[in-house]
Amino acid sequence: MPLFLFDEPISANARLTLWKNEEGLQALMDIADRDAIGVAEVNSIFLEKRKREWLCTRIMLAHINPALKLSFMSNGKPVLSHEKHISISHCENIAGIVLSGSSIGMDIQSPDARLRRLFHKFCNEAEENNFPPDVHLTDHLTMIWSAKEAIFKYFGEHVLFAEDITILPFQIDEGKLRAIYKGIHGEKEFLLSHYRVEGFHIVIAN
Repeated sequence: MPLFLFDEPISANARLTLWKNEEGLQALMDIADRDAIGVAEVNSIFLEKRKREWLCTRIMLAHINPALKLSFMSNGKPVLSHEKHISISHCENIAGIVLSGSSIGMDIQSPDARLRRLFHKFCNEAEENNFPPDVHLTDHLTMIWSAKEAIFKYFGEHVLFAEDITILPFQIDEGKLRAIYKGIHGEKEFLLSHYRVEGFHIVIAN
């Protein structure tokens, strides 16, 4: 059976569900069959990792509300029926979906030391000037990346991470992050929610 790490409202109109997926592919197929989730599409997916992600997403959605139907826009942004908005993220064995009555974006990341070499691709000068001491840098960069990925998912396309988004100074144990977006979609200030679950960073933009 699915082991939900978190499954409850996070605001007046948003609900977050996180699943620690330790089931094998066949077990996921069995759960999907039991819950009457169509699995024919799974057979067309080549990678087992992608099959597991496909199944996890739909099993979680069926758990929340079987009436909700998932589809995707041409740019890959997921959309739901019943005027609901959704964002989906997977990282290692953690799967997550967040549902909302308005546009929303979520990203899940484990701390990744590779970001120390790549930060110039997604950070701007203002953010670099606020880097913390080295011992906290990996988590700090992971949170910046995850926040910008969540904002990208909020819009769905045409977001330049370094040029369009600035994450304001923060501490890694804070539950909120502030970000300024200025780009093709206009201007918007985000107050993003940050959660730490089993070592993973979860950041939500709405």
